[in-house]
Amino acid sequence: MALYAGLTTQTGTWIAKTPIPSQTLESREIRLEGRDRDLLLKLMRKILCWLPEDRPSAEDLYNDGFIYQFVEYLTTLGEASLGVEEPEQG
Repeated sequence: MALYAGLTTQTGTWIAKTPIPSQTLESREIRLEGRDRDLLLKLMRKILCWLPEDRPSAEDLYNDGFIYQFVEYLTTLGEASLGVEEPEQG
């Protein structure tokens, strides 16, 4: 915790003069609902880490459920614009 000397106590309690807002990611995200909202909040918690070594790599982020669902969607759009049909399931 030497990185945060003067900002926190030895146990990690915030003591700096700059206040931490009393709001959560959940209270700030008001546009998405359901699974999309859950995936976004999970992604944000992964990214917003104090310690850089705890943060995900670019590859981890690319493979995250929130990001990956849009990669799949864009891939589908690209295939549709090229006339590639999706295989039938069943």
